[in-house]
Amino acid sequence: MIELKLKIAKMTCVNCSNAIEKVCSKIDGVEDVSVSYVNSSGVFLLKDDKSIEKIKEKITTLGFEILEDEQNLKLHKTQELKKLKNNLLLSIALSIIVMYFEMFVQGQISNLIQLVLSFVGIFYCGKSFFAHAIKGLFCKNLDMNTLVSLGALVSFVYSLSVYFDVFNKDGYLYFSSGSMIISFILLGKYLEEKAKLKSLTYHDQLKNIDIKYANVICDDGSIKEISSSFVKKDDVILVKEGESVVADGVVLSGKAEVDVSFLTGEFLPLLKQEGDEILSGSVLINGNLKIKASKKSIESSLEQIKDLVFKAGNIKTPLANLANVISAYFVGFIILLAMGVFCFWYFKEGLNLAFLHACATLLISCPCALGLATPIAIVSALSNGAKNFILIKNPAVLENLSDIKLAIFDKTGTLSEDELSVYEHDLNKEDFKKLAQIEKFSSHPIAKALIKNLDIKEDLSGEIKVMIGSGIIYKDKNDEYFIVNESFCNQLNINITKSKKFLDQFKQTAPTTIYFIK
Repeated sequence: MIELKLKIAKMTCVNCSNAIEKVCSKIDGVEDVSVSYVNSSGVFLLKDDKSIEKIKEKITTLGFEILEDEQNLKLHKTQELKKLKNNLLLSIALSIIVMYFEMFVQGQISNLIQLVLSFVGIFYCGKSFFAHAIKGLFCKNLDMNTLVSLGALVSFVYSLSVYFDVFNKDGYLYFSSGSMIISFILLGKYLEEKAKLKSLTYHDQLKNIDIKYANVICDDGSIKEISSSFVKKDDVILVKEGESVVADGVVLSGKAEVDVSFLTGEFLPLLKQEGDEILSGSVLINGNLKIKASKKSIESSLEQIKDLVFKAGNIKTPLANLANVISAYFVGFIILLAMGVFCFWYFKEGLNLAFLHACATLLISCPCALGLATPIAIVSALSNGAKNFILIKNPAVLENLSDIKLAIFDKTGTLSEDELSVYEHDLNKEDFKKLAQIEKFSSHPIAKALIKNLDIKEDLSGEIKVMIGSGIIYKDKNDEYFIVNESFCNQLNINITKSKKFLDQFKQTAPTTIYFIK
């Protein structure tokens, strides 16, 4: 079986997603279909890859558009970046050789080497600029590719004319200028694409939280394992310790501590039991839960977050749009200016100098900081945000950050470090070591904090019992140890007055407290 995931644009309502499901489910080789209008996604379970093109054709025939999925986009961009890097290195090497011969070696052989190498550097390494410039002309669109292509082309044509004695006033060749300008722009393009790929890599940390399978409880009580993408509303799912929840829902039975840090930023686990709502992407630290799905897994909170990240990468900020508008006018202005320079020098000094000065005007305008710096700045900000666990829904807000003087957060639990540490304790060395030995059995964040930076080699051989939401009980021969919270102590009427008095001194700076009882 093959699972195909597509991003589908131009869906305007639930009927659109239903129409796609209905049509595609009739295609031979399609086992199951789940399409979500909410996050513009479709998941198709196929017998083989023969029906992939038919599915895409049906979707486009219905009037919808298939977007490039981010996973495929990353692979494509990785390959393109590799090609761009190879072109850049070749272009730099050729430019350096051409410049060396231009400056230090004279003669016909030197001129021929410059001509051949610059031809490769300009028209092979820089072919993408020419291709985009030609397409832009057909669409009546002038951009930076137009300037780069014109500048490099004019410098090559001028030097070629000098080489064949069409222009022979000074005999200077400028093959290196065209070759170097291609190298400089390729360098800027490489840095921009690398920043974009890095942004995709950080966002893939989010995309890769992909829960492949779900255990659905059937009406007869049997458990059926299905692809998580096809969990539907009202399905009852069994989620075990260490597993992730595949769909938003309500807990029918069971009790578990759940890590929701990825979704809400709250690092401490939450206790979930019968009647509680639970979100997809939550991870069970301990315990088991039966959950009734309240919506399709493809429309879950986790999938909507993924979709926000996907769409955020395609939104242009007002500054980026302004840069594009200015760049378009800038290119047209430079071309007109170069023509004016050509006319001025043509009537003053003749064709030779007119060509030379017009060429210089085009070349000096090519590395436009506005066209390169603006997208790189936005992409870098998005990738740095993702790296630091900040997902930006609309990149336009980045432009307003410099004006913010005061920020008010309504949920301070989300503004925390991603791991706990011991602030203070009143145990002696031997007791603390015993505590750490017991906690070594647990994967709970509090347990990790207690054993952090300790080299615990001895393993205990007693019996461990985890009490969900309360702590741990450890039995060893005639001794019994409790590592528990305050509410459990109160349930057993254990006198913790002395310890509580000690702990209350630190409740403002270290609000999470545990009791170690023998």
